[in-house]
Amino acid sequence: MRGAPQVGETNTGPAAALEIKIDSDADGFAKLHWKKKLARAGTAQILSQFCWTMIRYGAIIAPFPSFARSQFGCTQMPPSPSLQEPDRAGCPTNGNGSPAHVERGKVDTLRTALWGLGVAILSNIANILKQLKDVVESLIQLEQFLSEHAWVSVGVIGGAIVLGNVLLFRFLNYRLKPRIRATYKLLAPAGSLAIVAAVLVTNWFSLQNLLQTPANVQSELVSELAGAQDINEGGFRYTTTSQGLEDPWTTAQALEALLTAGSYDRVRVLSAFSYIQTKRKNEGFEVVTNQENNTPFIRTEIADWVAVAYLAALQKSDLWSEGERAAAISNSESTLLLIVSQQDRITGGWSPIPQYSATHQRTYATMMAVWALTDALLSANISEQTKENFRAPFEAGVLWLTGHYVSNLGWEEDPHYPLGKSFPGLTYQVLFVLEKAQTVPGHNAFKNTEAFRRIKRELKNVLHPTQVGDQVSVPTTHIMVGNYPCFYDFLAYPWLVSLLPILIADPDVPSDCHSFMKGLLKDELNKVDELPHFLEHAETWQVAEDLFGVSNFLNSNKTAR
Repeated sequence: MRGAPQVGETNTGPAAALEIKIDSDADGFAKLHWKKKLARAGTAQILSQFCWTMIRYGAIIAPFPSFARSQFGCTQMPPSPSLQEPDRAGCPTNGNGSPAHVERGKVDTLRTALWGLGVAILSNIANILKQLKDVVESLIQLEQFLSEHAWVSVGVIGGAIVLGNVLLFRFLNYRLKPRIRATYKLLAPAGSLAIVAAVLVTNWFSLQNLLQTPANVQSELVSELAGAQDINEGGFRYTTTSQGLEDPWTTAQALEALLTAGSYDRVRVLSAFSYIQTKRKNEGFEVVTNQENNTPFIRTEIADWVAVAYLAALQKSDLWSEGERAAAISNSESTLLLIVSQQDRITGGWSPIPQYSATHQRTYATMMAVWALTDALLSANISEQTKENFRAPFEAGVLWLTGHYVSNLGWEEDPHYPLGKSFPGLTYQVLFVLEKAQTVPGHNAFKNTEAFRRIKRELKNVLHPTQVGDQVSVPTTHIMVGNYPCFYDFLAYPWLVSLLPILIADPDVPSDCHSFMKGLLKDELNKVDELPHFLEHAETWQVAEDLFGVSNFLNSNKTAR
């Protein structure tokens, strides 16, 4: 057997010879040149020379990219066409048509396309962001359309789903039939039908979730709350079952929620206010309990809720006749004057029990009184002469609230005996009332005080994600006010949903809080579809507060638009 030809040697035999010329440059790198000398070459000789060359120089040349090899003088001439693989038709391919070259061409094309795409994105980033903003706004409008036209949405989307699944069944059945033996010919339509059924079920649940908007949840809550009213007496029961007791506190809360939602029956609303008036005592309204050993006693917060409900009802033009409106205004003013008379003028706070106002001020009682006075001072239905009685108590109550804020924690129910724990629902409700109070013209100087500015600076430390049904109660060891047990349960979710849109729109809130609050509001609204399931076993006041929260969000959204 003949060995490989030496460098510079010429083969003149009948078999083809392959000359490999190797020159070393100044840097010690090799230049490899392939040169065809004869028309034909023996296959074994060519393979042996090729393998030997790859072993010697492949390890040096292969790791370098093409640009490095060209820079350092390592070049490789394309092999002879006769040495390349034939194409699929059995014809040899040229140097430009080899499979390796085609693959490199594809990679280069892809790299060029990606590079061009990146350059196009960077050079048009502003235009792209503008288009994305338009797409997001269009999706929001589509969502609003779906919520406002639920039956149309169900019809159109449902029809599209049915049509799509019919086509899916035909496609699957057509594809599966030829692949299944005739003895099992029923498997094709059965399998296709099973797949289509699974797709339909998942689409049904997705459609329900898509249409479960705050507006739909609001309608469900209105229906749930309306069912808690006694048709004959007019009052709302403490529980949504028929065994619950009616009481003026629950009735006032339910009225405020329905009026805020704007969905109510005029006759039933007037009947509820009539029930409230039958429960009025000289010092206010008695709390009703289902415990036989507890005698009824006055709670100041009930008068606050009654006043808030009356003032909300007076804003409705379709609710009262002329004579009924005058009576409602009179009842509102008498209730507000009663609230003012029960304030401790030294501290500015209120107690849940009237006779303990000087020694047992509480946050919830003070906050509710400030809410009632805020609505009164903003109301066009209360005379200016009557409002003069509310201005000083209002300002004193606001200062009491801002003065008992606990840094980075919020408010506790009894600031005289702090528990060192957070009451999120109470804190969010106090913030909600203070945000309303700062809109009272001529009496909102407190918003420029350092105490109120600090509250706003610390919002990120006070506002936290909450779950539907989250509730914090005052421990039974701290519920006694004198000789009277004053239970407190604070829901968080409805007041956070009510509060966040107001804070986001408040220009005095630090700018770094706005993005945080927008993200928090978005997360909280994603939970709104859980409300109907939670409220299946809820008490009436919980239904009312959740309805109030959802309605406040929807109303703020309408105002923003």
